[in-house]
Amino acid sequence: MAKQDARKSRLEQILDRSTNPILVLAALAVILYVLELFRVVPPSLLPLFLWANFIIDLLFLIDLVAKCVILGRNYLRSPWFFIDLISTLPIISSALELLGAVGPQLQATRVARGARVARIARVARVARLAKVARVARLATAIRARRGLTFLKLSEGAQETPAFNRSLFIGVPALLLAFILASTFITKKEVDKLLTSLSQRIEQAQSEAELELIQQEYDVTTARNPLIENIEIRSPLEGEQMIPVSLSEAYAKADRLSGILLLLVLLTIGISVYISGALARDRSKGRERSILSQCFSPPIVQKFYEAPEVIERFYHHWMTIFFIDIRGFTEAFEKDAEDVEGLALKLRQVMDTARNEIVVTHEGVIDKFMGDAVMGWVGGHFSIHWNILHDVRQQLCLDELELTEQDIKSIQREIRQIDSDVHNDHQEEERSELESTLQQARHQKKRLKAQQEQALKENPGLWDKFKELSTEYRHRVAKSAVTCCLRISQEVEKIKDPEAFHELKIGIGSGEVLVGNFGSTDQIGFTVLGPTVNRSARLEPASAQSGCKILLDQTTYELLKEEAELRFRRIPPFTVKGISETMITYEPFFADEALEAFLVEFELGVKALEDGKNERAIRHFTQANTCRPGGDAASQLWIAECELALKEQRVVGIKEMSK
Repeated sequence: MAKQDARKSRLEQILDRSTNPILVLAALAVILYVLELFRVVPPSLLPLFLWANFIIDLLFLIDLVAKCVILGRNYLRSPWFFIDLISTLPIISSALELLGAVGPQLQATRVARGARVARIARVARVARLAKVARVARLATAIRARRGLTFLKLSEGAQETPAFNRSLFIGVPALLLAFILASTFITKKEVDKLLTSLSQRIEQAQSEAELELIQQEYDVTTARNPLIENIEIRSPLEGEQMIPVSLSEAYAKADRLSGILLLLVLLTIGISVYISGALARDRSKGRERSILSQCFSPPIVQKFYEAPEVIERFYHHWMTIFFIDIRGFTEAFEKDAEDVEGLALKLRQVMDTARNEIVVTHEGVIDKFMGDAVMGWVGGHFSIHWNILHDVRQQLCLDELELTEQDIKSIQREIRQIDSDVHNDHQEEERSELESTLQQARHQKKRLKAQQEQALKENPGLWDKFKELSTEYRHRVAKSAVTCCLRISQEVEKIKDPEAFHELKIGIGSGEVLVGNFGSTDQIGFTVLGPTVNRSARLEPASAQSGCKILLDQTTYELLKEEAELRFRRIPPFTVKGISETMITYEPFFADEALEAFLVEFELGVKALEDGKNERAIRHFTQANTCRPGGDAASQLWIAECELALKEQRVVGIKEMSK
């Protein structure tokens, strides 16, 4: 059974590869028919011309039979069977032509060969993947088979009932209209010439006039004597029959039919181009509209610009942040019956967050999680990535990463085959994989050589990359922190007194995994890793430490010299799920009114860490008075120091509850 399936699969692949050659033959058949209509083929080449027509039609017939046998019922029920069947009908006329017996009605059916050109629509509809190297194509196929693919259409998405109906109705109607028009033109021209000849012969007064008519319409000039040559009765000498050729009428009719066919083809081409362009614009607009409601615009934009980025998995340095609404649980318990009112208040915050993250800072909203938002800045989806683009290209870093990923994909597939019970088909597949693996390794070696050559020509290139990487990280971190500060400020400004006005935000920077980590049938494009976990833990810790925003040590180190920002260090604490003590900071926009407050708070933290509880209380108290309405963090650490004094101990590492 497995061998039969493998054989059927190979035959289907062969049929699929034959699509383009058949399309070429269909176009060639139309061209030959147009040449025939305009009678540009010399008489000496007519036999070759007839045989070419017959061979093309025979190949169409063979292709039709092969598809029926190999593809079975699915093909027979599809519109393509109907189109292919129509395109094989001209084999009747081409076979009769070789026998020298074909009428004008059958001649007109030759245009049906062009029905195969309709398959261009199918090719255009399914050609979604770019032309890539064999290694990348195979690696992509492997990932798709394992469910690791983003650009995937479900079976329902591939159904095209309206398209199928248009083929069933449009193609036969168009062919029938042309055949009727061609037949009408031929009949009209033949009748016109026949009437003229009959009148001339009837009016002839002598044998000499009849001979002139016969010479003018010489039967030896006819291309198809059985069709074009006729006899007309003459009133002279016992009403003898005068043989004449109507080839002039047929030639004129063919030229008119040829012009008509060219106009039809031109009209179809222009119509398809215009409607296709309109459909693409509408489809693209609908796709963008739908995708933009599911993903942030940077991801949607990258989906169209470079879909291979969405297909892959990456290690990227990013800044991740989690934003949560304070007091949402209490508000829910209080207003549980007014779900719409609660949703409207929640949406005010979410709209503010999205506008800052997506519009102002061109970041990415990963997901909305109830009353929380997860977002990030950086990677391929960030404008800051442009800083690294040129130097990464010179060092072949992106290509090397993709090639290494392809190598791992192919190796993984080989190991999977080795763990299964082998059959002939798997042996062939393994051999192909080994061959492709060698190509991938050769490609990696070539890219390494290019990298070494680039470094040889420009020894400072690697240092430049490191320098630009630092600048990239600085910009990413600054964008994310500035974004979160703005969100916090804008939410506080919401005029509705019943709205949510306070947030808790955690920010972390570092290496993350980026990719589609969802299920096989549902996309889950997101980021994973310790940096994400750390950022998520800092979000609730911000409220528990009396701060609005907390960021990790990595983010602080990148921004500590930033003129537009100020920071205060929070006493060390631990959170669940992370064993290490966390050193965190709260960011502020630079403001002279903050300077004294920040100095007093820092002195309080140092005193606390030195075990000087009374001194720490004095500094935290002073810091609290520096801020209108007081400072929650200062009050928290005053309470911690007072409790430590009462228990005659130093303040230890505080453990956050979440």
